[in-house]
Amino acid sequence: MSAAFTISSFASGGFSINMLVCLLATEYLGNMQYLNINHSKIASTIYVGMSSSHIPNWIAFYNTLDRETLILDWGIFKKNQISSLYLDNFGDSLTEMMIYITAFFLTLTFTFTSKIEKLIKSFAGKAYVTTFSFFLTNVFAKLQGQILHSVMQLLFSFLQVLRMDQFVDTYLILSLLTGYLTLSVAVGLVFICYFKCRSIWENKEKLKYKRITATNPIQKARYKWLEKKYGFLFGDFKENTANQFLFGFWVTAFSSVYILLILGLQSVPILQCLSIVVLTIAFILFAGITKPFATKGPAFLFFFNYSCVLVGGILNLILAIIQSFDPKFSGIEIQGWVVASVIFLNAAINILFSLGEMILNICQRLKKDKNNKNQQVLKKSDVRRSRQNSRQQERICRSESSSDRSRSISQTIRV
Repeated sequence: MSAAFTISSFASGGFSINMLVCLLATEYLGNMQYLNINHSKIASTIYVGMSSSHIPNWIAFYNTLDRETLILDWGIFKKNQISSLYLDNFGDSLTEMMIYITAFFLTLTFTFTSKIEKLIKSFAGKAYVTTFSFFLTNVFAKLQGQILHSVMQLLFSFLQVLRMDQFVDTYLILSLLTGYLTLSVAVGLVFICYFKCRSIWENKEKLKYKRITATNPIQKARYKWLEKKYGFLFGDFKENTANQFLFGFWVTAFSSVYILLILGLQSVPILQCLSIVVLTIAFILFAGITKPFATKGPAFLFFFNYSCVLVGGILNLILAIIQSFDPKFSGIEIQGWVVASVIFLNAAINILFSLGEMILNICQRLKKDKNNKNQQVLKKSDVRRSRQNSRQQERICRSESSSDRSRSISQTIRV
């Protein structure tokens, strides 16, 4: 699914909010595995598959500590024997993120030798914007995992502070430092993006009401480059209000609250599931009232994905209520297959939508290239015609001048 959106985004010259919505929906549904209820086998398998990266977690193989000593004695983490270390849980996503960072820095070197005026339309500028937007999209999408595993590790380190023998281990120290550092960087990038987009919004408002006059060409180029650079965060939204223009950051806030509720309410499973349902309903209603989307495609994708998250939350809430009265509930696998069908439907629609958008973007790009070629051919033909016309006019002028000369000579002879 993400591969199709990647190709589609390359075809259109940058990433859109569609990719972020699909990646976040995968995170929301996958992180339901941390709800403190007895999940079915099929649901647990799918949850783990959705949370895992395409790259294996090779970093975890360097962990030589006893696994039982690394388990957080709390809720679902104790029940499923989940390690508390950041690198054990997030090492695969961290490796994937490093690949995106490397690609971003490679394209960043191309921008050092070019002026902003040239970067806006050059291939190097386009490559830089694409890798930059891809990197930040994954930072926003993986923020839930960053918060979850960093806070888990923080709680574990507080509970194990008296066991100083473990804090001598190099892998443990590296996991602690990496978790806190990457989370700090991710949160910092989110705030930087917010203030950049906020400044773009304020400039648009000033230009709209003519509160500022036209700036010089260099400042215009810088503003245009800034808008192109961060355009994937607001390009699909309306520009009437700040809530519409900056709606992507409301999505990020929802993601953070979502995972903190799952993490903080481990001791009360029913309230944990209920809070997720209420939060999702409130955010869907907020989006319906705000109406931030400029076109129907992203709006449909948003409401469809969050409706799937809502249905998944309701199904898990029902299971939590039933298990509180009947811990040996026999219909758990049926509930699991219903959850699996919601996840499969979500993935299928997202894949079809991404493929459709990919084909549409490629067709539009081919049509645009064809029109550009036709315009170039027309320009060349116009240039040829103008040259021919100028040559004909020169010939006519020469013939007229020669006839005038012959007449003047004949008149002089007669005289």
